[in-house]
Amino acid sequence: TRRRKDAGGGRARPGRCCGSPAQLVYLRHLYQWLNEVRFDGLLPARMHLRLSNRMKTRLGQMAPGYREGRPVVLEIALNVDLLLEANDRLLLDTMVHEMAHVADWLFDGEVGHGRSWRDWAEYAGCEPSACTRADFQRRPRGTRTVTRVPALPAEAERFLRQRVAPEQGGRGQALALW
Repeated sequence: TRRRKDAGGGRARPGRCCGSPAQLVYLRHLYQWLNEVRFDGLLPARMHLRLSNRMKTRLGQMAPGYREGRPVVLEIALNVDLLLEANDRLLLDTMVHEMAHVADWLFDGEVGHGRSWRDWAEYAGCEPSACTRADFQRRPRGTRTVTRVPALPAEAERFLRQRVAPEQGGRGQALALW
């Protein structure tokens, strides 16, 4: 098991994000909903999420670290190509996959795709496999950005409206939670 240095203690900062503000709000909402419905709210309420246009062979990654001797998650990074329309289902599966890594690291102190990660993946309802066999659409060669912001699943929209409305005095206006 590979261990990382304390966050901020000589370790490189998380990579640069190529996502737009709207795409990052979408990812935060997706994370919050999946945390509630797939992980029973066990994961941190806030998570550093970013999109990467540099991933060539992976769909996502979770960066573990330590802060004051305790395990923390530095970030979840997702391949920006997951935002392409043909990849909607794969985006959801990849986010749950990476969130299973978060749970595995924070609760079991493990990284990788071992037994404890597979248990978390099964608990959350994602395929307990390191690699996917799903078709994956990529950006056309030479394209650096993806501007699409996918629609949240209808269940996520309902969940977020119920969650936000009480915090806003029952007005349920914007879905921006933080």
